[in-house]
Amino acid sequence: MKILLQTSIMLFIQRENLCIYSSEEELRTIQKSIVLDLLLELPSNTIYFETPEKLYGMISYGDILKAEEDQITINKAFLSMTKTEYMKARQVFRNSLTIREIPVTGQGHLIGEFHYFDDELLLSRFRGFRYNADSDLFFSRLHDVALVRPASSRAYKRPYFESMQRTLEEYQVSYTIIDFKSIPESIESYSLFLLVDEQELRGARLLFDLFTHQTHYFYKILTYYGLQSKLESSEVMNYEETLKEFTEQGVSVLLLTARHNDRAYTVHTEAEMKARFPFVPNNLNELMKPFEKGFFDDLYENREYVENIKQGYFSMEKDRAGLRLSDTESKYVNVRNAERFTANQPEDYTRTIYFFGPCLVIGSYVGDAYTVESFLQKKINETGYKVRVVNCGCWGGNVASINRMISAPLRKGDMLVVLLEDLDYYDESIQTIDLWDILEKYRVPSEWLLDMPFHMNHHVSEIYASELFQKLFPDDYQDNPDLQERIHPSMNMVEKFYINKYFYGMDLSHFKKASCCAIHGNPFTNGHRYLVETASHESDHVFILTVMEDSGIFSFGERYAMAVDAVSDLDNVTVIPSGQFIGNVSNFHAYFVQVYEGDTIEQARSHAEAFASIASLLHVKRRYLGEEPDDPVADEINKQCVRILPAHDIQPVILKRKDQNGRVVSGSVIRELAEKDAEELRQFVPSAVADIIRCESLNNF
Repeated sequence: MKILLQTSIMLFIQRENLCIYSSEEELRTIQKSIVLDLLLELPSNTIYFETPEKLYGMISYGDILKAEEDQITINKAFLSMTKTEYMKARQVFRNSLTIREIPVTGQGHLIGEFHYFDDELLLSRFRGFRYNADSDLFFSRLHDVALVRPASSRAYKRPYFESMQRTLEEYQVSYTIIDFKSIPESIESYSLFLLVDEQELRGARLLFDLFTHQTHYFYKILTYYGLQSKLESSEVMNYEETLKEFTEQGVSVLLLTARHNDRAYTVHTEAEMKARFPFVPNNLNELMKPFEKGFFDDLYENREYVENIKQGYFSMEKDRAGLRLSDTESKYVNVRNAERFTANQPEDYTRTIYFFGPCLVIGSYVGDAYTVESFLQKKINETGYKVRVVNCGCWGGNVASINRMISAPLRKGDMLVVLLEDLDYYDESIQTIDLWDILEKYRVPSEWLLDMPFHMNHHVSEIYASELFQKLFPDDYQDNPDLQERIHPSMNMVEKFYINKYFYGMDLSHFKKASCCAIHGNPFTNGHRYLVETASHESDHVFILTVMEDSGIFSFGERYAMAVDAVSDLDNVTVIPSGQFIGNVSNFHAYFVQVYEGDTIEQARSHAEAFASIASLLHVKRRYLGEEPDDPVADEINKQCVRILPAHDIQPVILKRKDQNGRVVSGSVIRELAEKDAEELRQFVPSAVADIIRCESLNNF
């Protein structure tokens, strides 16, 4: 049984599947029209230039973006690698947000490409949509889909195309098959363009952005794997049922959205934002400097304020309720008890407005006095209403936000203002307010925004607050005379956002003696295989929870594929993603930095309890762990599992680490051998894992 979730992993693409321009002599520039013709024949983000003697240049998105008029300068100062430098390539991809393709050469000639994305390797391990509770509703919302054929010369992609076609037919989605060349002329005719893989999608984006200047159509293009991962992610699901549970208990909900539309203001504003930030790093402040004067506007001369806001004081931690902002104290940014400070909160109140969600809610780019919540509290105080505003903003995804809502001390009559990321659909019974409508109403200049409506300055915060006030306090609004009774939502987060996402329709009670292994597998070794195989022999079924956090040299996708292939001969083993409840860096920082921190015991305890909540729903009776004498953090996990799991009727089974040829099999040993491309690597990992590490996996769909 194999399950897929969103990630990106590395692939080696053979020369015959790359976009190449050959000439007898080296060129300095090339016409855009020629590049357009090349892209239409072989969609790609990178075009390589060669003579009979060598690879001498390449162009990609950045080179075309810098082009003047009709000529594009060919980049001749590019990075290339040999086929054995696969570990070096992984490190480059991990460290760079802009490099997504690296040419692979032999004796100066192009032989292939290390590609950051590998849709095919994961697609071949996908088991279908039927185990996802949201599949029927998700596909019922799709219509007028253009199914784009892959380039005819890339025959290996044909099976994926045929699988896309069968999927759409199974869920009765209307679609039309078109060629890649037809995309620009038919962009207005379809609501979604579904392409085979990332290579073709990046070619389509290049086509839109640089030749038709239609960047606002990006939302219309998606890969087959992107479609699957979009559905399987926790961000795209039916949250209406969850929100309705609050409204049914007397708490009103207002949902903030920013739905793309084709109105002139939106298209123009998005284009200006993209021109400033063609890509967004992990910290947007890295690219803000050239535009900070317009963004901070009248506050720009207050250099202390500007530098403090740019510095950023926010970090996250985990408590019993889930993810939350860590407390911090400074002149302009303060977080206390996981709540961002809201100015002028009243001590006497009978109703509370709680804000939940990321960026906009947190107030990522403004001081305490300029958050939406502080501006809203000011307007409320001016009216005399006895209402308090509380900022419970936090990053970490929709599940984290919902979990915090459930844990909040809500009372009847309270209000929730909620920003959920990438919400794909919503019920009309839930009140909404579209931020693009607000921005257009006030003709907000793009300079007051960074890269999206959620990243805004103090002026926009005040505008949003004003509109929210009108929505939350209509003319017939009446204040509560007294505090109302507490409400107690009864939602099971693990069942709703994990079990129903991966095991919908399955009779999990069928397994009477199920076991579980939680594995990071960076990479998957013979030691992991020994652990799983032992559990397989002693259980009627084994679930492998593959930790999703991308913190090591191998991404989640690579580690997931390794685990699937390494145990493919064990019929009673299921490999599944760990989801957001087990082992991410936000809730178990010590594990990923391999440092025994002051709160490691608490983190390990939380990990064990989260595991128990999942394992109980899977009817798991045993957890298999490896002995960890040299790793104090992993050893603490073992100790907490021994202490906590038996109370949940789960028996911890700790096995001695596997010794092979006098050496303990560990991930660090494997990574050292892989760096050297040592043949000895295959002695310590399953053969299929070695193939993935060395980018030699065959993509057999």
